[in-house]
Amino acid sequence: MQIDVLKKEDLSAIENAVLDESGRIIVHPTDFYKQFSRDLIRQFCHAHAFYLLPTAELIEFLDKILGKDKARTIEIGSGNGSLGRALKIKRTDSWMQAVPEIKAHYEAMMQPTIKYGSDVLKIDAEAAIKKFRPKIVLGSWITQKWRPGDEEGNILGPDENKFLKKIAIYIMIGNENIHGQKRILKNYRHDILESTHLVSRAADSSKDRIYVFYGKKYNLLDWRKECQK
Repeated sequence: MQIDVLKKEDLSAIENAVLDESGRIIVHPTDFYKQFSRDLIRQFCHAHAFYLLPTAELIEFLDKILGKDKARTIEIGSGNGSLGRALKIKRTDSWMQAVPEIKAHYEAMMQPTIKYGSDVLKIDAEAAIKKFRPKIVLGSWITQKWRPGDEEGNILGPDENKFLKKIAIYIMIGNENIHGQKRILKNYRHDILESTHLVSRAADSSKDRIYVFYGKKYNLLDWRKECQK
């Protein structure tokens, strides 16, 4: 995502308001972010390698949806861990951007790399699902494993088609312009939910979405009904 074309601004105000003393994201209501311009939010996210800024309303929504199954939910691609930490669920990540070669690649593109949370388990998505056997998997800004013919992907990304065979629900928070070509959109039943409570680094935040995919082990959960409450 190209952020360097924006006019550089002083980030101290938003950093002081959004980051705690250890550099972790503080969860604020959506309206809190209205005091900052979209360009400033994008620059802030870029500088700290954040993709999503969890809001109080988003956490409340997800907490309600997960309900009694929260104990059987894990987050993949957790990165700094802010989303899963707020939800009090297990946080996992491959820590891909900590690999020296990958880190150097990002630095060559002048892209800051993720500062992984110390409470984020270093394990890739497929291994985490095999180990913890969750019912629900949550992720945000997850890039699919690249296959020939894909318009977007990462050769080191998770194989979403594969792990959806082993779980009931996969909730992926993303953006239509960035994630709208995922293969699982064609291969699995899903709902795409719009929300006014998503704050992200996307150039067009109006395309931010909550994707809900129904895996092979999906059975009794009526997500459409729950999400409309």
